[in-house]
Amino acid sequence: GELLNNGSFTLKSTANDVPTGSLIILGAQSGTGIVKAERYLTAVTSNVHYLSSPVTAAAKAVIGTTAQQLNPLTAVNEAISTATLTPGRGYSATEAGNVKTFTGGMFNSGTVNLMVTNASLKSVLDGNPFPSAIDWEAATGWVKTNINTSISVRNGAGFASYNSATHLGTNGGTRYIAAMQGFTIRTMAVTSLLSADNNVCVHNPQTYLKNETRTSNILRLLTEGAGCSSDEAVVVFNPQADEAFETLDNPKEFEQEPNFAHIYTKSSDGEVLAVNSLTEQKTMPLYFSSGVSGKYTIKATELNFDQFSKVYLEDKLTGKVSDLSNGNYSFSYQTGTSSDRFMLHFGNGTVVEKAEISVYAFEKTIYINNPLTENVSVSVYDISGRLVKQANGLGSGISKIDMTGTNGLYTVKAEARNIQIRSGVK
Repeated sequence: GELLNNGSFTLKSTANDVPTGSLIILGAQSGTGIVKAERYLTAVTSNVHYLSSPVTAAAKAVIGTTAQQLNPLTAVNEAISTATLTPGRGYSATEAGNVKTFTGGMFNSGTVNLMVTNASLKSVLDGNPFPSAIDWEAATGWVKTNINTSISVRNGAGFASYNSATHLGTNGGTRYIAAMQGFTIRTMAVTSLLSADNNVCVHNPQTYLKNETRTSNILRLLTEGAGCSSDEAVVVFNPQADEAFETLDNPKEFEQEPNFAHIYTKSSDGEVLAVNSLTEQKTMPLYFSSGVSGKYTIKATELNFDQFSKVYLEDKLTGKVSDLSNGNYSFSYQTGTSSDRFMLHFGNGTVVEKAEISVYAFEKTIYINNPLTENVSVSVYDISGRLVKQANGLGSGISKIDMTGTNGLYTVKAEARNIQIRSGVK
């Protein structure tokens, strides 16, 4: 309904980072009173919070003297360029352990144009402009033109992502964006538009987004350790997906502070992803980085595929291969180490002539996946039938044959027990 205010109207916030006051205005605002909205900022891992003003004319000093805005063309944080905070724009604040009180003008209501940029594939820091939570999947109220379907939010502990096309998130991401919460979007073309009106508003007190979807053909990985905030990466096999960056993917955002670990994959065109939707793969790279040296673990918190139950993690630095369906993988990390450290291998073994051994290639390496208890002997022949590589006594699990320095088509023969398979690789 309408809001008539001739006194002082305050939306309160308790000391747990939850904007407990929530207001949805469907009609006009009138009166000579003062409106205020509080947001308590919890002191957490990095004390970095993404905020947005729910009122029309809040002074920039409200969110602290060190607050910044993101320049979407340079992806660099810079000083806030306006005297008041712009509704629909997100800001980065580093002060915590206190209450920020937004006041000035009236509560934002009606249609609000959020910030976009005139460049493709750029992250933009926007913000929830309303004094209530908003629903990224609301049936009406949004205008999204050339905007990726994924959002990321940050409120001290790191980034959580959520994609309205797949209903998949990382680090607790869901469809709801809390009041006074900043969030990042990705523009997908030079000309883009994002606006919202009161129809996207909901009474939802969530501070952080929580994943609410279970799906098949998914691998969800969690990394943690060395006193850093944890991070998630998700891989989804989808026959309708592209291997290049698209709307079914969640782009990954990186914290700039050192006390964060990062785990992620990449699209075929090099986009860094928190959720990677792609067609079924045999093997793919997995990346890891952190600003802190120490001991870390990687574990599968969700592993659900229709055709197989095994996913192996290969550590290229140590040569170790771990079955993620059967426990965690622990490793030591030194800052400055290449992020291109791991490989993921999917499948129990493809059945070929009733065999259980599978052979496949990635770049200049041939992989032999042997789920048997017997050792395997492997021979590699070129197109003329000449033997070019041979390996005997390969045990259970994943073994590798390095083909660096070679080019062309090869036939791989793997033998174990009374099983013999032949597979062509390039």
